Parts: sequence; structure tokens; C-alpha cells
Amino acid sequence: MKLSKGGQGIIIANKQGYKIVDGNIFNPKNRVLKGGRDKDGYHFFSIREQNIQYNIRVHRLLAFQKYGMAMFESGIVVRHLNGNNKDNSDLNIAIGTVSENEMDKPIEQRKKVGLRAAECSRKYTNEFINTVRQTRIDENLSYAKLAKKFNLPTPSVAHLIVNNNYQTYK
Repeated sequence: MKLSKGGQGIIIANKQGYKIVDGNIFNPKNRVLKGGRDKDGYHFFSIREQNIQYNIRVHRLLAFQKYGMAMFESGIVVRHLNGNNKDNSDLNIAIGTVSENEMDKPIEQRKKVGLRAAECSRKYTNEFINTVRQTRIDENLSYAKLAKKFNLPTPSVAHLIVNNNYQTYK
């Protein structure tokens, strides 16, 4: 099984003696580390091995310590059972499918995602799509600026329209 750099870092951290107990990071000398939060809000810490830095997400190391290599199987993700990615307590971390992970999120959050997905799936007329494409050429706008100018839900939708990957009305 080929592991990502993050997966390799988890195995290295575990071999070096790092452990997670009730969300606390303990180094090999059994001292508590503070760590930080990444851009997605996950608690992490960093280690170095052979001049390579690895950023280790706390919940993933804990999952490895609980489930071993099973956490790296295809289709498996690490879950926060209460939907709170800041809660890395032993009982809150499990592994499962993406679907199970989505169901761990509060219903209000799932509804917001569903509404946004529905908005992204709406269809636009050929005339509208041609206007967006021509504006991209004429004004050389970024996808973000196109999305804003034409009130598109995301820059990704603008990208799909410009690059002929968007279904239209016949």
C-alpha cells in the first residue's frame, strides 16, 4: 500500500513514540505538546525525520493508534463522531466511509451543503454561457471575478462554463 506524505508522517510519529490521549499530544519524553490548528481547523503538530517536515493531524494519529493500517484502506476516512473537528477525544474518533462521516455532521450543516450543491447544479441557457465565455475572453477575468460578475455560486462553476464542461438547455 502506497501512503501519502501525511500517512508516512503518521507512521513515523507513531514509531518515534508520539501518542494522543484524550486529544492531548504527548512527545516521546511523555511531555504534552501544544501544536496548532491548520487552515481547516484541525489540531496538528510537526515532526522532522531525515530533514523532511511532517505535519501530523492529531485525529489521524489517534485513529492510527486505535485502528492501525485499516485507516489507510481505500474508501476509509477518519471521523469525528460528534461532527466537531476540534474534539479529538478518544471516544469521538472512529474510521468509516465518507457517507458515515457526512452523517456525523449536524443536520443544519448537511442542509447547507445540500442547498449549495443544488444551486451549483442549476442549468444555464446557451446564450448566458456564451456571454460568460466571451466576457472571459474580452475582459480576461479570473474565475472568481466571473462568478461574482454573473452571480454564479462558485468560481468552479465559472470554470466549468468557460471550459465547455457545463450542461446547457437544448
